[in-house]
Amino acid sequence: MLSNLVTVCTLYLSPSVNVNDRDLDRLVDELPTPFIIIGDFNGHRPLWGNKDTNPRGRQIEEFINTHSLCLLNNGEGTYFHQRSRTFHSLDLELCTPSLAPYFKFRVGVNLRDSDSDHFPIFLDRVNVGSNDAQRPSRYLFHRAHWTNFTLRALITRDMVEGENLNEVVNLVTKTIISAADANIPKSGLSFPKNRKPWWNKHCTDTNRNQRKA
Repeated sequence: MLSNLVTVCTLYLSPSVNVNDRDLDRLVDELPTPFIIIGDFNGHRPLWGNKDTNPRGRQIEEFINTHSLCLLNNGEGTYFHQRSRTFHSLDLELCTPSLAPYFKFRVGVNLRDSDSDHFPIFLDRVNVGSNDAQRPSRYLFHRAHWTNFTLRALITRDMVEGENLNEVVNLVTKTIISAADANIPKSGLSFPKNRKPWWNKHCTDTNRNQRKA
């Protein structure tokens, strides 16, 4: 649904196990951004729709704040406790801030379809316009025509002797940018197809050596 890759991590935190904060921090460090974490956290906190609070809930809220994550839950209950006949929100959907505008949280209405006491949860795609999945264009300096650029980016004495400093700065800046746009190619706005966020120079060198061998 997005042109750039998104990491999706499913997580279950048992209510009977003591979860170490450092393990949660390490998880975030290992996930390529942008990412979505979906799971049963077994944490109670009014922030995501529970009436009570438990230690796990406080831990998860601190985890969200520490890593500046966005909580997509809308307060609906995701779990039905049969003994007390009450609803709780235990299943959370967290994401990095850049993904928050693109998804909307929704809880399924049919408990039986999930074959569980947890309701199914969904992320619905939100259309945010034509700026989706674009990256800033950059100059390709290795393909520049520097001779023509030098001629076009000529800054004269008359240009810098104006009384209004802001006008002088704008004129010089406009001259340089105009020369650059005319003589230095730019990269495209779209991401490469099947982009690999984990690929680095070591991978490139290893791949080259393998082909040579």
